[in-house]
Amino acid sequence: MLSTYLEQFISIQLSEEIEITGVLKDASPDMIILSECERYRYIPIRHIQQITFPDCQMKTVKLGYGKTSFRKSLMSAKGRCVYVLLGKNTVLNGYIMSIMTNYIVFYSPIYKTIFISMDHVKSMTFAEMDAPYGQVTRDFQPSTHALSRMFEEQLQKLIGKLVVFDLGDIPQKTGTLLGVEDGLVCFMTAKGDETFLSIKHIRLFFTR
Repeated sequence: MLSTYLEQFISIQLSEEIEITGVLKDASPDMIILSECERYRYIPIRHIQQITFPDCQMKTVKLGYGKTSFRKSLMSAKGRCVYVLLGKNTVLNGYIMSIMTNYIVFYSPIYKTIFISMDHVKSMTFAEMDAPYGQVTRDFQPSTHALSRMFEEQLQKLIGKLVVFDLGDIPQKTGTLLGVEDGLVCFMTAKGDETFLSIKHIRLFFTR
C-alpha cells in the first residue's frame, strides 16, 4: 500500500509528461498529497501514470486508503489563493469560489470567472500570498453567474454568448456558442466557421 511510503521522497509522472517530486504526506482513494518546498500539493489519482522512488529501484505500489479526498481538499481551499495545474504549460493563480458536481468555479484576477472541469485538474497547491500579482483581495469582484450542477449544463446557459475555451491559446477555440448536445459544443469562430469541440476534452471556459 502506498501509505507504507509516507514521509518518503517520491516522483510522480502525470499525463503530458508532467513530473512532480516531493515527500509523500497522505494517500486516499482519489488523491495523494505531496510536500514540496514546504508547500502541499494535492494530486488526483486519476492523472497519475507512474510513481517511482528516486533513491532506490522502482517499486510497484498499491494505492492505499486514507481519510482525505480531493473534493474535501477543494472545499478547504474555497476563498484561498491557490495554484491550479491543468497542463504542462497551464497553471492558474486565483481563488476557488464554488465546487459543483464535476467542475470548479474559479476566480482569476486576469481572466475573471472561469469554469474548470474537475477531470482536468492535475494538482492544486496553496499559494504563499493572500492575493496574486501584488493585488488586494478586496479589489476582486467575481461575477455572479447563475450556476448549474454539471459542467455541460453550465455551458448550455451560455448559448448565444462569446465563449473562450482553454484560455483561447488556439484561435479556433473562441467563438459564439451555438449549441451543446451529445457531448459536443458548437460555436462560430471569428471567421464565421462553425466548429465543434468534445466536452470531455475542454479543460475550462469563460465568457467575454
